[in-house]
Amino acid sequence: MKLKGKAVLAGLLSAMLLLYTAAGCAQTQDTSSSAVSEVSTEKPLTVEYTEEDLDAAWSESGSTSITLSGNTATVTGSGATVKDSTVTISAAGTYVLSGTLTDGQIEVSAGKEDLVRLVLNGVTLSNSTSAPIDSSQASQTVIVLAEGSKNTVTDATEYKYESADDDEPDAAIFSKDDLTINGTGSLTVTGNYKNGIGSKDTLKIVSGTISVTAANDGIRGRDAVAVKDGTITVDAEGDAIRSNNDEDTTKGWVAIEGGAFQITSGQDAFQAETILQVTGGTFDITAGGGSANAVAHQEQFGGQGGGFGGGRPGGNGGFQPGGDRSSASSGTASGAASGTQAERPNVTPPAESSAGTATKNVAASVSSNTAESQTAQPDQSGSSGTAESTEEDSTSTKALKGGSEVYLSGGTFQIDSADDAVHSNGTVIVAGGNLNISTGDDGMHADDALVIQDGTIEIQKSYEGLEGASVTISGGTIHVTASDDGINAAGGSDDDTDSRDSFEANSSNEIRFTGGTVVIDASGDGVDSNGNVVQEGGTVLVNGPVNSGNGALDFGGTYQISGGILVAAGSSGMAQAPDEDSQQNSLTVVFTETQAAGTAVNIADAAGNSIFTFAPTKQFQTIVVSAPGLKQGSSYTVSTGGENSGMNEDGYAASGTYSGGTQLTKVTLSSACTVISSSGEETTLGGMGGMGGMGGGGRPNRNDGQSAGGSGKGGTPPDLGSGTPADAGGGPNGRTQQSGSASSAS
Repeated sequence: MKLKGKAVLAGLLSAMLLLYTAAGCAQTQDTSSSAVSEVSTEKPLTVEYTEEDLDAAWSESGSTSITLSGNTATVTGSGATVKDSTVTISAAGTYVLSGTLTDGQIEVSAGKEDLVRLVLNGVTLSNSTSAPIDSSQASQTVIVLAEGSKNTVTDATEYKYESADDDEPDAAIFSKDDLTINGTGSLTVTGNYKNGIGSKDTLKIVSGTISVTAANDGIRGRDAVAVKDGTITVDAEGDAIRSNNDEDTTKGWVAIEGGAFQITSGQDAFQAETILQVTGGTFDITAGGGSANAVAHQEQFGGQGGGFGGGRPGGNGGFQPGGDRSSASSGTASGAASGTQAERPNVTPPAESSAGTATKNVAASVSSNTAESQTAQPDQSGSSGTAESTEEDSTSTKALKGGSEVYLSGGTFQIDSADDAVHSNGTVIVAGGNLNISTGDDGMHADDALVIQDGTIEIQKSYEGLEGASVTISGGTIHVTASDDGINAAGGSDDDTDSRDSFEANSSNEIRFTGGTVVIDASGDGVDSNGNVVQEGGTVLVNGPVNSGNGALDFGGTYQISGGILVAAGSSGMAQAPDEDSQQNSLTVVFTETQAAGTAVNIADAAGNSIFTFAPTKQFQTIVVSAPGLKQGSSYTVSTGGENSGMNEDGYAASGTYSGGTQLTKVTLSSACTVISSSGEETTLGGMGGMGGMGGGGRPNRNDGQSAGGSGKGGTPPDLGSGTPADAGGGPNGRTQQSGSASSAS
């Protein structure tokens, strides 16, 4: 949760403590069912590489030879002429270039239906006033990097145009039409003026070793960028790889099938105006200077979310200043005007030129999901070559960004980004891949749905780990470390400025677990939904928080569990547990004293068989356990300390031999949601939980703490009971903290 300050929180805590009444397990609230619509998880793009794209063969026979020498060149064959230091190619064909042109240009000005192939066979090209390679007209230009060749292209720091209205070319290698690069040689491009390699249509990289340094964008295709393979290094002050068509929703996409990428970007590493799709490749990405260069997050109150619900007797959202949850609008999971998450209609884009086609089974964008405004950079002049951002308030420094969708089904990623590592103004689909992430903001963010089906995701550093209007996890292995929430489902948008960064409470927000393994280390809420949580399978292990301003579980609606494993260890001040009418039973233990990090908690059945052991990585005072082995009417022994022979690297064991612990108590499960104290007596959660809306389950809110979806329902205030939580003291960032507990990470 995002909190505004110590003074505000202290006042709220005082009010809650004065109104503290008993709270137990959550009951099903009288709220509408989730309005989150089904999301298509099919691969959205199919890219066709034509014969012309793939053909890197050439021979001296039948080709035109162009030998560069200083400020001039010699042409052997037809289709090309030389005037001063400019070589003009005016016809279809294959042109083999070699030598050095110190201050000149290769200009392609052929017929609109002509295919021009430029074979770079050891060339050095530079220009002091413009682009060294400028393809102003052709059907398609194919640059072939000859085997074993080293080729260098360097442009000017300032371009001279014939007219003040001209703004093209704007890249060291520039094409107004489709551009393809293939071959096995190397190409080094320095874009001193703006961009390194640019096409006004589709840019395809099939193979080769390509290194680009650019004052603005490294590699840009207005309509699309497609990469099949190659070794690609980009160091760009703007975006590294970008497609920027914001006028045609069937274009503006980036599709990566393979290749090895070393990316350093001042702004976004990969930016697609519509769809970003990655199905393979290896990626080493540093965006915006990395996570160490992130903008500090301002703690403040946001939308209402779950309110001060704690156990929420009656399931009514608990004590919430000012309001009635029943008045909240059903809202949307997306922000689309239709009121439901926009589904991707089946759209097949018009056929491209001979450079190939890309068939999409989804529309690349909807009006509510347009990419963040990022217009073309103004002309750069002088030696500095600094890229300027024209975004309204701030520069976008994300690693993988798609305006309408990010789709990942393969690839190995090492990401260090100042802003979100994976971001979409629409949906994010993860169907595979290996991601190692450090970020100054969200590990993965979707304005609409975030769906994880498979893959290995290691979020080593983040502000919030996984965030979306809805979050669905059906597979994969996921580890999240977050200085705020581990998983957050909240409605609204996530722009780059605090004034617009406003997730809003919404009963349609949902977190759903059906499979996979999720391990969370959170300083804020572990699992936080402004709406409901549904668990039908999977393993969910939550470590933290240690402060009472947050909870291991925080939901504004219900937590219905019918399968899988749930273990949530954290502070007690805002503790919540699954609903009492859940199909799978849960046991919650509230300890009198804070338990040290690494202290194992074991539950054994009446026969002494261990059915569960977990050693949280953080100190804790409450632990919530739900597993298929817990049966109503059966007796169990709860022990602490010791060790289990079957414990895995996450500190969890579903069986194994437990030894060396101290028996704490015995308990017979009396209901689907049983809560006991460490002495074995049935009790209630002493919680001020459900503060899902304090920060809107996420982002600061523009409405003075009032969510757009209405304010939370004022249920029964939390209860002091017979045992005030030991962790009710003041903590950092205006949050309460356990006595003797470690400070919350920031």
